[in-house]
Amino acid sequence: IKELKEEFEEAAIAIIVAVGKHCPGEVVATLQERFQSKVLPLHQVLCAVEKLCQLSGRLSGPYVMAPYIGAMWDCVLPALPLVESEEYMLVFSDVLRGLAKYASRYLAEPPQGAKKLDITGETAAAKAYVTFLVFFNKWFPTAKGKVMEATLDVIGQLFSIMSVQTLKNHLQCLISQLLHQYGTRIQHFYVTECLCHLLHAVLCHQKWSKRLYQSLDNILSSLFAQVCTKTDESDMLSKCNQTSALRAFQVLGPVYQEEIMAFLRKQMEGSEEVKCTAALTVLREVAEEFTPHMDKVKEIMVQSVALIIQENIYKIKRPLLQLIRSCACCGYLTLPGGSVLVDFLIRQCELPGSIVKHGSDWDEEAVQVYSINTLNLLTEVIKRKSKVPWKMLLQFVCPLEYANTFIPVCKTLTSLFIKSGKGGLSPYLGELHRRPTELPTPQALLIRLLVRNSHLFGPALQLLHALHPLNSLHPVMHSDLGQLWKEMIPELIQYLETHNEGTLEEEKWKDKLLQLLERSMEAIMDDAWSCELANEILVKSKSYSQRPQDKFFPYKFYGAVLRASRNRDMVREYLSIILRTSQQEEAEREGIASAISLVATRHLTDTLVVLQEFISMMNPESQVTGLSRVHSHRESESERSDIFSLYSLCLSHVCFQMFLRLIEPQNVEQETTWKLSDLESQHALECDKLVENLSLKLNFLRSVAAFTRTVGDIAQKAKEAHEFSQKTMIVAFMVKLIEEESVNLLSNPVRQQAMIVVTNLRKLKPPLKPEKKANLLRACYKSVFSLPPVETMLAEACDNIQRQLSESLYKETIDALRGMLEGLVFECPVEAQKILEYLEPWLISRKDHERERAMWCSARILRCVAKLPNFDTSIEFSRLGRLVRLLALRCHDPVDNICFLAARAVYNLYCIQLVKRQLKKGHGLTKVDTLKNLGTYSPSVFYNNTSQIAKAFAEYFTPLQLTNLVLTALDGLTDPRGKISRAAGELLSAILEERGESLRRHKVDDTLTGIYQRLSLIHEPTTRQEMLRAVCFLAGNNTKKVVPILLDHPLPWDSNTTELWRFLGTRRETTLNVLQLLITILEEKPVQKAKSNISDDEIALQPVAVTCALCEMLSTPNCRDAVQELYPRLLLAVLGHVQRVIEQNPLENMGVYRKEGGQGERLILPASCALEAVKTLLSGAGYVEVLDYVEEHRGWDLLSSPSDYYCGIMEITSAMVKHFTPLNLHRIFNQLIPLLNSENEHDKIMSRAFYAQERVILVKRLPTQQIELESLL
Repeated sequence: IKELKEEFEEAAIAIIVAVGKHCPGEVVATLQERFQSKVLPLHQVLCAVEKLCQLSGRLSGPYVMAPYIGAMWDCVLPALPLVESEEYMLVFSDVLRGLAKYASRYLAEPPQGAKKLDITGETAAAKAYVTFLVFFNKWFPTAKGKVMEATLDVIGQLFSIMSVQTLKNHLQCLISQLLHQYGTRIQHFYVTECLCHLLHAVLCHQKWSKRLYQSLDNILSSLFAQVCTKTDESDMLSKCNQTSALRAFQVLGPVYQEEIMAFLRKQMEGSEEVKCTAALTVLREVAEEFTPHMDKVKEIMVQSVALIIQENIYKIKRPLLQLIRSCACCGYLTLPGGSVLVDFLIRQCELPGSIVKHGSDWDEEAVQVYSINTLNLLTEVIKRKSKVPWKMLLQFVCPLEYANTFIPVCKTLTSLFIKSGKGGLSPYLGELHRRPTELPTPQALLIRLLVRNSHLFGPALQLLHALHPLNSLHPVMHSDLGQLWKEMIPELIQYLETHNEGTLEEEKWKDKLLQLLERSMEAIMDDAWSCELANEILVKSKSYSQRPQDKFFPYKFYGAVLRASRNRDMVREYLSIILRTSQQEEAEREGIASAISLVATRHLTDTLVVLQEFISMMNPESQVTGLSRVHSHRESESERSDIFSLYSLCLSHVCFQMFLRLIEPQNVEQETTWKLSDLESQHALECDKLVENLSLKLNFLRSVAAFTRTVGDIAQKAKEAHEFSQKTMIVAFMVKLIEEESVNLLSNPVRQQAMIVVTNLRKLKPPLKPEKKANLLRACYKSVFSLPPVETMLAEACDNIQRQLSESLYKETIDALRGMLEGLVFECPVEAQKILEYLEPWLISRKDHERERAMWCSARILRCVAKLPNFDTSIEFSRLGRLVRLLALRCHDPVDNICFLAARAVYNLYCIQLVKRQLKKGHGLTKVDTLKNLGTYSPSVFYNNTSQIAKAFAEYFTPLQLTNLVLTALDGLTDPRGKISRAAGELLSAILEERGESLRRHKVDDTLTGIYQRLSLIHEPTTRQEMLRAVCFLAGNNTKKVVPILLDHPLPWDSNTTELWRFLGTRRETTLNVLQLLITILEEKPVQKAKSNISDDEIALQPVAVTCALCEMLSTPNCRDAVQELYPRLLLAVLGHVQRVIEQNPLENMGVYRKEGGQGERLILPASCALEAVKTLLSGAGYVEVLDYVEEHRGWDLLSSPSDYYCGIMEITSAMVKHFTPLNLHRIFNQLIPLLNSENEHDKIMSRAFYAQERVILVKRLPTQQIELESLL
């Protein structure tokens, strides 16, 4: 019932509101009747009134209830003193808040289109005062919690309606009571909002500001405490409280700006982070909101903020940067102290910035982005015609500590200057010249912008362009540059716009900058200006430390300045100055050398004279004035090393320029040539001291490397070949340096630099002699491959930096070796095989890291040969078989990376052979590449797959190469590493399968003997299997050579021999070939030669061995097809041998064959062996019924007796006739017919016995079977 009642009440309220939208007067009149004096209205009626008050807003229509605000207030006001319960207090508060809010709004700005209001300002003030008295005197002292918050909310809305005199009378009491509420548990937002309404109502009339002044300190302290309160993102009231407090400061700002500034400065004097943050936040709000009223305190504000920055007491940057942005937007940065703010802003643009306190909502990147955006806002200041802080910003262009801020500063200055020029302000006219102590000099600004332009493409050039408009009466740089820069700088800017950092060629771009500087110097043609610029370059070049190119490139500007000069004395003086400067860093020496070489292109003679004087410092007995005194201060070995290194670099660069002149061609004076030769002689005299000093050695090697690189490049571009007579001597010296390096430690780049020198020399003639090249390769291989494993070298490093240096040094060293090997290949491709031959000892090393390095080099060499642009068909690998065997075994190396590298090396070698073959057929290189890409082989195919390697290369081997491959593969069979031995076996069997017939005849017995001898040493099953397969393929292709060798093994055979014979029956082709040869041996009749001491018994040993072989071969299931194919001839041959054995009965007591039996292994005699061969033949052919038949009829006993032998033949014949098909019998008859009239008595009798028995049995058969057989016969 209660829920139903509530639904009815809500529905009734909704109906009243709906009716009120259309008939507001009638609804208000009805409500007035419901309100009785001294009686509280129903709660639901008050709710309806509260809903109707909301209809007064603009969103509810054309201000429906606005004309009835006074009437509704009159309804509610009499019942207000009767309220006692919190529920009624809250609903009355909602009603009165709405009435006061809309009354205040409509009195200030009457709504258009609405009826005339029923309330005036005086009546509203009276109603508001009465309402205030009830709330303040009755509710305020006792209200708590939600009621107090609602009370404060209503009172705050009443302040704007109440009269000023009324507020004056209650001001101090109100302020005291409101500030007291901050100590209670209610939400401070309602207190702050009420206080903000009070302050706004009072300060609308500034004459009452003095009365408020008495409580100003308490108000400021309370409001500041609200700003300092930590806010929670999830607590909206706490955030609104802080916003209201800041708005209260904005209300106080126009009247009490000096008092507020003094209060805030006092708060910022301490080092408390929260107070500093709050004070900065208040300052930002006050400055942004009331800029026109800040004239008295703006300088104090800027100085206060500057003091915070100078004392370094700030902890959080966010409010400080936000305040600086506000100051920038208000134009305060040009005030005293503003430079400190700008300096702080610039420093925050650097990345990484200063440490941000943990827990801050801004990280370093956010600070930098915000600072850069603030800097960009400065370009908008000019729109408001404020003073532009361009002078401050210009001071940050030249200092090197602002490297990362350079781009945003340049962009900002560029925009400022361009807008200033368009507006006719031109703030920079002549300032650089009139105030040199405050602003950078033109020379400093020019060199800074040019250096930064060398790797920051765009911003600095834009600024340079903006700094020098043609119509400027007092240009920044020099008055003679206007027309030149008007032409050149737009061209450079256009060049940049057509490229990005990916497509822009840095060297080409730097050349354009050098050309700009040089042409500028030529346009100025002022020695004093040029000297100041040169001095500025020397000063600034020592300060660059972040990147090596920052040190290197300024020296090229120095050289460009001297190159443009026409004063020879000045050129010599400043060349001497730059040579006397400190050269401790490599980048500095490189830069000085590049400057010297640039000057030498126009002042070559003067340059050589200065170098002649400079090298005299190396000689303590030098008589050159001035230089000898310098030498006295350079006694340390390190300084001597720096001098020698610098001189070497200068000499190589100047020689480079000399070669350019000779090739272009331009003549050089004879005197200049002699001076250069003299310098080279003095340079060579210092080389003998290198061994004693590592630093000198490295400096020498780097200079020689630079020299040989440039000379080699020139020689390569020249039309005529240049002979370099010192090439052999330099290579020999490099070999000596490499050999002197320890193979147990890699601590310096000596061997690396030496190999780079050799690589550079490949472009020069004459080529190295074979013995010199052999010494070089052996030395380099030993020096690099013998180094400890990389893991060991890294483990010995003391820290991460040392580990990175060691790893980098090793990588550079191995790359230098690779470059040298490829260079030797390019120099003479036909000697690639020789280069690989010297790697063989390292490819079979027992140390994994040595094999891996050698295999990496092998793969790179073969890849280089395969990728030669002009492939030479004369490239030969005469030892191809040995090389393939070596690489194939490495494809099964225990180290997986070696297998991978070996597979790639094999593939590259295969590509070489394929290219050679296609080129010899007349195909072009394009078609060769197509054929190669369509090939069936790839590195992945060769990975761990020796058989595929054999198939790929089989067609390319000559007989000699094939033989070498087979013989060398034998050595790998006994390798203790199982994978290698298996790989050798697979390679041997695969290559004999593919090309076994091409093996040289006289090496077949060596191959077979080698395999047989190693069988007893190998017990790994897979390897043995591959060896047996190899013999099988060898016998199939070389039957007449292999079989006699195997038969010659002494009887009884060992297990290896029997296993060999047994495996010969596993492959049909081999089995057929071997069986045919064995049959031939059995069919031969022993003949005693005249005058021979050999007996018949001894001659019969070979047929006996044949029967032993048959016993083994025919016992394998795989031989059935071959046995059935040769069965008639084989049967007759074996039976004929049985007859001869039992009649001659040779070697009665000699066991020739081991047979497994129930009692173990036993030796049997030749006759038994022959019978065993017959049994094995029948079993191997699959004729088990014949075998059983003969056994049942005692056929074996009959065959073993000389007197009953033919009876045994008849039993075998009976069995075959009974169980064979007519076709099989026909085959036997065909074999018997030639023997019926044989000259050999035994054969004739045996064949007739066969024939007679067959005819007898056939007569007994059915007529159809007899007719079928006779038709076949």
